Amino acid sequence: MSEFKKINLADLASTYEPIPDGEYEIRLTDVDPYVSAAGNDTLKATYTIMKGSHKGSEILQWYSLKVNEKNGKLSCMGLSQMASIFRKIGVPESMYSTLDPEKTAAGRLLSKLVKGKTMEAYVTTEDRKDDPNKTSTRVNVVGLVGGTVEEEVEEEE
Repeated sequence: MSEFKKINLADLASTYEPIPDGEYEIRLTDVDPYVSAAGNDTLKATYTIMKGSHKGSEILQWYSLKVNEKNGKLSCMGLSQMASIFRKIGVPESMYSTLDPEKTAAGRLLSKLVKGKTMEAYVTTEDRKDDPNKTSTRVNVVGLVGGTVEEEVEEEE
């Protein structure tokens, strides 16, 4: 038997507050390989807000690694999103010209090229169409704060 008393859920205060839409400085702090409920390989990325009134708040972003074929061409939403981030923060294309949709390899690449770098991003939160009681947060990276990854690579050489 549980040592805890029964709790009336209606009496609990919600600790979840959606992050208001806007521009934030964020940093990728964690990448976990994940299998979705549908059985698809996915990356779960955790971004942390670095400044402002929401400093320390975490944003979860999922990157689906499911490869689809349409009109004879292969596509993968998650890899396309990752490639967009790489371009926006100035990662030389030679460092990601061939992306592996296998979740462990893709996660390592995302961590290697993005983790620990402070980026400017526009964050939006919207109600989910499949469940009006849930929200979905989107991270749209605008660029790297204070330069580009390409500049960092040149400095290391």
